[in-house]
Amino acid sequence: MAQETAKPWSHVADGDLKLAVIVTYNADYEKLWYSMPREATPHFSTIEKIGLGQTAFVVAFFAGAAAKDSKFQIVCEATIKKPNGELVEVPPTPCFSGPARGPLTDLRLVDFSLGINAEPQDPSGLWRIEYRMHDPITSSSCKVEVSLEVDVPDKKT
Repeated sequence: MAQETAKPWSHVADGDLKLAVIVTYNADYEKLWYSMPREATPHFSTIEKIGLGQTAFVVAFFAGAAAKDSKFQIVCEATIKKPNGELVEVPPTPCFSGPARGPLTDLRLVDFSLGINAEPQDPSGLWRIEYRMHDPITSSSCKVEVSLEVDVPDKKT
C-alpha cells in the first residue's frame, strides 16, 4: 500500500552502518548540531508540510561507518519523487569530510543535505525523498525514504 501521509523521519541499519534522515524547517540545523556538547542527546523538530515560499531541509546522520587512515569514505545520493511523476536525481557525492574522531558508534551529521523550497511551478502533493548512503570500506549500504507534503496554490486564475 502506498504511503499517503508525510513521513518526516526514518532510520535503518546495515550491519554496523546506521542512517537516520529527518525533514526539518530549521535552517540552522548545522549550527544547532555543532553547538551541542558531544554527550548531549540531539533533538530536531520535524516538519510534515510546507507551503508556497517555505523551505524544508532533508538532513542525514550516520554512525558505525568504518574509517581508513582516520577518515570516512561515505558516499550519499538521493532521488526526489514529485507527485506528478517527475524525478530529481542527486548523484553520488562524498558526504562526510571530517576526520573519524571519537568512537565509530558516535552519531555524525552528514555534509550532504537537500533543501526543498515550495515554488509556484511545483506540484502539490506528497514529495518522496529516497536517501541512500554507501560505505565503500565495508560495502555496507543503507536506504531510507522520508516524505513531505508540498501545498502550492492552484496556478489557474
